[in-house]
Amino acid sequence: MEKKTKKKTIPIAEADFIVLGRNIAQAWKKYPELTLRWTTPQQFEDAVNSLERSFDAGQTVKGERSIVTATLQEINRTINRDLVYVKGYLADEYSKKNSYAHYAQFGIIKLKSGNYGLPNDNDKRLFALQQLVASINESPLHNRRYGYAYWNDLLVRFEAAKNQAVNDDSAVSQHVNDKQEQKIYIRQTLNALLLLIRANWPHQWREEMRVWGFQKEKY
Repeated sequence: MEKKTKKKTIPIAEADFIVLGRNIAQAWKKYPELTLRWTTPQQFEDAVNSLERSFDAGQTVKGERSIVTATLQEINRTINRDLVYVKGYLADEYSKKNSYAHYAQFGIIKLKSGNYGLPNDNDKRLFALQQLVASINESPLHNRRYGYAYWNDLLVRFEAAKNQAVNDDSAVSQHVNDKQEQKIYIRQTLNALLLLIRANWPHQWREEMRVWGFQKEKY
């Protein structure tokens, strides 16, 4: 026996939720006699519009965050790949056996994998990069091809991308909080209007719900 899909009066998907809110806001204006003590048709419409703006802004920020994430990943791949040259320079300066003793000075640590590199955590990696650049600047490695200029450029790019990622994450979090508050209010209002419709159209409330915009074919 085929299981029937239960239809939802109020959709969960955000885009559908916003469309329903817009439709209900317009329908409510046609019945000014239907009132709720704790809100008005205009306040409801304002909340729906605000939710839509938050949704659009959130989508934009998420898109930007994806670009920043890709940028950070690329910079980190470059750092992991080219740190071998710094290790080689240190081996040239102090011999391979003695070079390990100088790694910490350049921000290089022993990782869980057993290899030596910069920390994987981005906060710790930023500090290690700053240490690496400062130490290269004060060492014989300064003018090497993969010396101060090269690593300082990577540091600047890494720090900018990391800061942008933090800002984007904060913005996304704020949008999520704003949307949650708006959605709670809108959902409460929609449920209250459903009860008003049933109370005012006792014999044809199902038909009237569809006129308002409730009960689409499928959400």
